Amino acid sequence: MRRFGLHVPSVAPVTVLDADHRPVQYAGDDLIVMQVPAGQDGRIWSLRGYKAWLPIKAVGIPQNFSITPSLLVPEDALR
Repeated sequence: MRRFGLHVPSVAPVTVLDADHRPVQYAGDDLIVMQVPAGQDGRIWSLRGYKAWLPIKAVGIPQNFSITPSLLVPEDALR
């Protein structure tokens, strides 16, 4: 995965953090499009500052969201 998008209808600014917890630069407002740097694919990313009644929707990636990484199922468990 080299690029993905999120529909994020937040009323407050959203910060996207990569798997190393560094802020990611992105294009767009409600539709965020991000480049995935080498070594960041397949790892857990996060959002900070999201405020809306509507859910976040992923574009081009599976709809796997959790309030904490520990609630996501490890890839090994799916095999």
